[in-house]
Amino acid sequence: MVLNNEEEAWLRLETLISQEPQFQPLLQLPSLARDENEVTSGMRDETVQVLRCLKVCFDLPAEVLLLATLSMDRFLTKMRALRRHLAVIGVAALHLAAESLRPSSGCPELSRLAIVSQCGCTAADLARMSGLMQIKLGSTIAATALDFLNAFRSILGLTGPDSSGLEVLAADSACSNFRPCELALVLLFLHIDGCPEKVRDSLAKPIGEIYDVCKINENSFWYCYEVVSASLKQYEERPKSPHNKQRLVWRLSQRTFRTLRPTSRFDQELETILEENLKQLPD
Repeated sequence: MVLNNEEEAWLRLETLISQEPQFQPLLQLPSLARDENEVTSGMRDETVQVLRCLKVCFDLPAEVLLLATLSMDRFLTKMRALRRHLAVIGVAALHLAAESLRPSSGCPELSRLAIVSQCGCTAADLARMSGLMQIKLGSTIAATALDFLNAFRSILGLTGPDSSGLEVLAADSACSNFRPCELALVLLFLHIDGCPEKVRDSLAKPIGEIYDVCKINENSFWYCYEVVSASLKQYEERPKSPHNKQRLVWRLSQRTFRTLRPTSRFDQELETILEENLKQLPD
């Protein structure tokens, strides 16, 4: 029997729901550190922001970033990591995610990741951390909120919302402990709120079916709705960085300078003209 796209999406959704519990993180990071080694929620969020920059730098898809963030949160749930190891954990998680989802192409090399990320470690350090994370988390690819969002869009026949909202939420530790299906469904609700009334009415029944299949607690859902809405609003209202008009200063060695400016080798130093040899010019 040949299944249509909607039926395949429903089967995909059921598979994701069955896998969801084993990949659910439970972060309990403090907002303020009690000692110099403790990892805080703010540090975790800053690490995810670095991963977002690396995603753009290496032209990685959103699914790699979201899988890396989920893997990092799961690892921090299982292990009591030290502050100095957090950057290595984040970059190693990004490498594992890229290696899992894009094994044939697009996976940045460890040496390049170590240099570009400026995480203060070597490629060998990243390799060791990647191996440790694989041992603790397993090799099965986790179900992310983007997987649920893609399934929801296929069921409803929608093209939006895109993954940008999930990337914003990934960098907010307040959203890290929600179920991936909750985050995806809340984003879907926010997207549909901006649609015409006829569209909202036509989607009411299938969305209700999705809600029931996911077995989402009503109180938990609306709490997630409030947190997600506040997080996205804060992101949209953040002040833009003022344009810095200061010119960049490049510091180069003489050898590099001669390489960039090959004509410099043709410059000749002229002999100094002594003043006593100059004839006095007429007035």
